[in-house]
Amino acid sequence: MPRPRLVPFIAAGLIALAACGSSGSATGDTIPPGALRITAEDGLQWDSAAYQATAVDGVVTIAAGNKSSIAHDLWVISTDGTKNPTHIDLKKKKTVVKQFRLAPGTYQVVCLVPGHDKMKSALTVS
Repeated sequence: MPRPRLVPFIAAGLIALAACGSSGSATGDTIPPGALRITAEDGLQWDSAAYQATAVDGVVTIAAGNKSSIAHDLWVISTDGTKNPTHIDLKKKKTVVKQFRLAPGTYQVVCLVPGHDKMKSALTVS
């Protein structure tokens, strides 16, 4: 009966797959479905020049990651220059999930750490 010999290999494979699936957030938090993913990368830049999000009951969930070797922060700024009171401090190699209260419109995603001025991307919220 060769089938019982496969059980340990199947179990080991399932454990390996589960371990890979849990690495989405370095903080151990799960990233909710529909969250906007924004990642800081080496070279003082975000992973995209523009992002799109849909607010659910006036809230946008942002899962911010940091693949960079240095710390960053993430602020959402409206076109009139108003900073959203919610922000994310991004430590090296970590992901943080937070909810931002944002009305439909256009914003900038920025890092306000001194010297990180070029970390700006557009955010359109519908």
